[in-house]
Formats: sequence, C-alpha cells, structure tokens
Amino acid sequence: MKYLYCFIVSLVLLLTHTHIPRVSAEDNIVSLQVAWNNPFNPLKNETTRFDFFIHGKDSAVKLFIFAVDGRFVRQLTDQLALANVQYSIPWDGRSENGQVVASGTYFAVLYAGAHRRIQRVVVVNR
Repeated sequence: MKYLYCFIVSLVLLLTHTHIPRVSAEDNIVSLQVAWNNPFNPLKNETTRFDFFIHGKDSAVKLFIFAVDGRFVRQLTDQLALANVQYSIPWDGRSENGQVVASGTYFAVLYAGAHRRIQRVVVVNR
C-alpha cells in the first residue's frame, strides 16, 4: 500500500508538471532515462533498459515498475548505488511472478535517497 501511495503522488506530480525545488547542492541529484527500446515487445524477447546516475554521494536505490492504473508490477533493483557511476537496469517485460505483462503504458519509478524520478515505458505485444 505504501508503494501505491508513493506511485500515485509521483504520477500526480508528473502529470501536473508540479515543480519540486532542488535541495542543497550537498544532496544527491539523480537522473533516470529509458536508454533504448521504448516501446518494446517482450513476446519477441525484447527488453528495455533504464539508466540512472547518482551525483554527489552514494545512495540506497530502488527501481519499481507500475502499471498506469497504479498496480505494482515488479521491483527491478534494491541496492546501494555509488556516486558518479552510471547504472543500467534491464526489464524483460515480466511481472514479479514471471508473466509477460499486457500491452500498455508502464512507469519506472526510481527512489534514491530523498529523490524520485519517473520514466514512462510502453509495452507492445503483437
């Protein structure tokens, strides 16, 4: 339930383009990008990849996938990310239970310390 609440708040902020002021320069600045293959088709063994970078200091990082309706789909990582290192996390289009997800829009939500970044990814099964 906690993750659903965080996702909904994140989605509202994303869709309303609410500006979240930057905090002090000593805090982590986080970037998240869908690196390639968006949209992608997991039925053809395609994957997508999320690249992220933590500036400043090491941070605990979690990366989740949520469906557009807010349902939790999968946790891709839960790790300590070192500062100033580029990370790349693949997603094969499968849910936590190993099933290929349905076609549609999904959101990758990266939590790093007090920061949150969201990227949209599209799955097309044909």
